[in-house]
Amino acid sequence: DLFDQYDRQMEGTLAVGEVTSLLSTLGFTARTHLEQQDIVQMLEDAKKKAVENGSAADNGEINFWVVVQLLRALCKRDDRLVMVRVARAAKQLRFTPGEVAEYQEVFRSWYESDLRFHNEEQVEEEVFMGRRASGEEERKTLTIASFVRLLRSLGMKIEPHHRARLDKKVAELADGPGAERVEFAVFLRLMRWMTDTNFANITLVVPNAAPGAGAGEN
Repeated sequence: DLFDQYDRQMEGTLAVGEVTSLLSTLGFTARTHLEQQDIVQMLEDAKKKAVENGSAADNGEINFWVVVQLLRALCKRDDRLVMVRVARAAKQLRFTPGEVAEYQEVFRSWYESDLRFHNEEQVEEEVFMGRRASGEEERKTLTIASFVRLLRSLGMKIEPHHRARLDKKVAELADGPGAERVEFAVFLRLMRWMTDTNFANITLVVPNAAPGAGAGEN
């Protein structure tokens, strides 16, 4: 499994550097010194929790269950941040709670159906991180390719120049050039942008895509 890939010595434990590499693979990166310190503290907390529940020895080593505790803590932290970003986007875009709920259902349903495009390792990673076993709101994201499939499933005709504009907009709204995934807050902003600009004639193909739709672009 994923843990074993980084346990190169096959000792059942990871070094801090191996944990960092594993986190990076799963999309948890620490870009600043403050973020790095935050993860170090969360790792120490994960060790303590694993010792308390008897899943790790009190020797400072990082076993599988310590990593699981760390990943769960990271997911909870990110879930809170996602909720803040969603609330901010909804307020700025003037979406009602009902509209947000409708979009969220579309986003969640497409995310779930899109899992069949994932390979076995990606699904294993989600199980490993505790996302699929948790009752909490998950840190779901769609790839840009998946988002394009969603638009096409609605009957929209996405040409290469549309895809280029979409890539540029995602980079603007997400993590900058090279951004490859769309979280729900970005999804909301994309839907508003597409309807305001009538991206790929969305207002003709999907008349109720969003309130306040604009009029005219191909």
